[in-house]
Amino acid sequence: MKTYDTYAEAKAAHLDSEIVTTGPDWEHSKDLIGKFQPRDLDDGTGNSTWHRMGDRHWAICNPKDYQEETPWNGEGYPPVGKPCWFNFCGVDEEVCSAIYIGSRIIVYSDEEGVECSAFIDEVQFRPLETPEQRKEREELEAAYDLYKARYPNCALALDDFKKHGDVAGWLRVVRKTNYKIK
Repeated sequence: MKTYDTYAEAKAAHLDSEIVTTGPDWEHSKDLIGKFQPRDLDDGTGNSTWHRMGDRHWAICNPKDYQEETPWNGEGYPPVGKPCWFNFCGVDEEVCSAIYIGSRIIVYSDEEGVECSAFIDEVQFRPLETPEQRKEREELEAAYDLYKARYPNCALALDDFKKHGDVAGWLRVVRKTNYKIK
């Protein structure tokens, strides 16, 4: 029987079959450790005629364990179960996780685990920041704060400041002095 290097390869070649891999205490050919094969169920009883199951033998793969997770980029609705920022009617913003997303309603859980619902068109979503994104945003906001302190009568908005010719200079000052907004 053909052996595959990844779960995805085995599943693509055998869409209607369960996929098996070596159990945690595999005691057979070392060449098969970490490899994947379709499970042969030809005897009609639900028992494998080809693969012996158990910790020392083959184990049925849970497809969820092999799904590659692509990070949500903020387009469309957030993935169910993944925390993200919810903005309600442009006023309150908090970290929540979607439980159910329908055509008109979203059911979600807040950070304390309280379940709530809202009309989907009244909520805006955005991904949580990575630590690197947060640091970059905070540095830019600190640079903008210093710029506004230097030029208090300038009406330049933060978005326009990002395009400003000397942002790099202000960021150097922020980084050198470890300036932070209080």
